[in-house]
Amino acid sequence: MRGLSLALRFALSIYMARDLGLYAVGIFGVLAGLSGFIPSLLGFGISYFVNRDVMHVPRQEAYLLIRDRVILSAAIAAIAWIAGLCALAIGAFDAPEHLTIMAMIVTLEYFCFDLHVALINIGRAVFSNFLLFVRSASWIPVLVILGIVVPESRSLQTLLYCWLGALLINIPMHFLILRDTDLRHFMTTQIDWQGLLNRAKSAPLQYVNDLATNGQVYFDRFIVLNILGVVATGLYTLNFSLTHGIYVLTATATIQTSMPKLIEAHKNGGISGWRNMMIAEGIRATKVSLILAIVATVTALVFLPYAGFTGFSQDISLFSLMMAATLFKPLADLTNGGLYTLHRDRMLATINLAGVVLSVLIGVIATLALGLAGIGIAALATQLLLIAARLWCFKIFARQP
Repeated sequence: MRGLSLALRFALSIYMARDLGLYAVGIFGVLAGLSGFIPSLLGFGISYFVNRDVMHVPRQEAYLLIRDRVILSAAIAAIAWIAGLCALAIGAFDAPEHLTIMAMIVTLEYFCFDLHVALINIGRAVFSNFLLFVRSASWIPVLVILGIVVPESRSLQTLLYCWLGALLINIPMHFLILRDTDLRHFMTTQIDWQGLLNRAKSAPLQYVNDLATNGQVYFDRFIVLNILGVVATGLYTLNFSLTHGIYVLTATATIQTSMPKLIEAHKNGGISGWRNMMIAEGIRATKVSLILAIVATVTALVFLPYAGFTGFSQDISLFSLMMAATLFKPLADLTNGGLYTLHRDRMLATINLAGVVLSVLIGVIATLALGLAGIGIAALATQLLLIAARLWCFKIFARQP
C-alpha cells in the first residue's frame, strides 16, 4: 500500500511538473510541508509519550489514550482556527489564494498524523497504511482523469479539492478500528485530563524534539523558497518526491516495525540483545534502501527521459546528493529509535535539536553559495552527523551495566 501510494505521489509530481508547471509543484510542496510540520507545532510534545505508552498497555486502554489525545487535538485546532480568523480580521496577514481549503487540509492532516503513528504502535500497521493511502494517494487518479476528460480542470484548485475530498472520506474510516473494542466503555469512560496534563508537564524538551525531528524533513523546502524562489522549490519538491519515497518505503518495511522488536530484545536480552537487534535491523534497512535507490535512479535518469520527461536531470548534483542522503536517513531514524526505546529522552531531544540547527545553518550557507546543490549537501551532511552522534551515545550506554 505504501508502495502504491508513493508511486501515485511520484506520478502526481510528474503530472504537476508537466501540466501545471514547477510553480504549482512549489506551492504544493509548501502546503505538504505545512501539513507535515503543523502536527508537531500543535502537538506540544504530548504525542511523544502517548505514542510510546500505547505499546505498553492493553489494547482497550490504548484506544482510550488515543481517544483522549484526539479530543485534545480538536480543542487545540479550534483555538488555532479562532486565532487565525482573528488575525485575518485585523489584517495581520494577507489571505493567499485558496486559503480556506488549504487550512482545512492542514487541519485534517493534523488529526490523521497522530492517529497514523498511534495505530502503527498498537499493531494496526496495515490498517493505518491503508488509511494513509486513502488520504494521500487515492485521489490522484481522479485528478489525472479529470485533467484528461476536462482540460479546464488542470489547476491547483482542482488538486486541492481532490485532496480535501479524500481527507473527508478518510476521517470517519478511523472508527472502523473500534469494532474490536467495548464501545460502551470507550464512550463512557471519562477523559483522563490529568494524564494528559502530566504528559504535558514532562513534554517541553520532547516538544522541541518533535519540532526538530519533523521540521528537519520540511525546513529545506522553506530555505529554498526564501532564497531561490517558488520555481526552484518546485524542482526541489520534484526530486524530494522520489528520494523521500524511497526513504518512506524503506522505513515502512523496516524502521516502523523495528521499535517493538528493539523493546522486546532489550527486555529479554538486555543491552547486548538490543545491540544485536539494532545491527540486524540496520543491515535490513540498508539492503532495502539500496535496492530501491538503484531502481529509482535508473527510472528517473534513463526511462523517464526516454519517455520525454527530463525533470530529474535538470540538476544532477541535487538529485545525486538527495539520493545519497536518502540511503543514510533510515539508519539515522533507526539510531533515533534506539535512543527512544532506551528511554534516553533528554539525549534524543538534544541531538535532534542540534541536528536541526546545524541543518538550517548548513542549508542556508550552502544554498546561498551553491544554489540547489547546497541544500543537497546540507541534507547529506545532516544525516551523517546525526548517525555519528547517536552511535557515540550508544558506545557510552554500552559501558553501563
